[in-house]
Amino acid sequence: MEHHKWTKMVPSTWREGRCAIRSMLWVNRDVEAEQVRIESPDLTGAVIRLLYAVVRANQRSIPIDEVGSRVEDNQRDQT
Repeated sequence: MEHHKWTKMVPSTWREGRCAIRSMLWVNRDVEAEQVRIESPDLTGAVIRLLYAVVRANQRSIPIDEVGSRVEDNQRDQT
């Protein structure tokens, strides 16, 4: 999947199986951005350089269980 105005960034490492990529960033091509290597298929990171600031952007996957609710919510409810 590509877009002429956006750059796609996917995790540095991938997982085997059906959901190999679970997080993704789309960065506008008009800004300077560099992907940060993170050793997790659930995280994607980038450093974005703007005119007056440097921003670190991260995207994290939130696993969904078979019922469709977030795994973190289920774990919190069980304690």
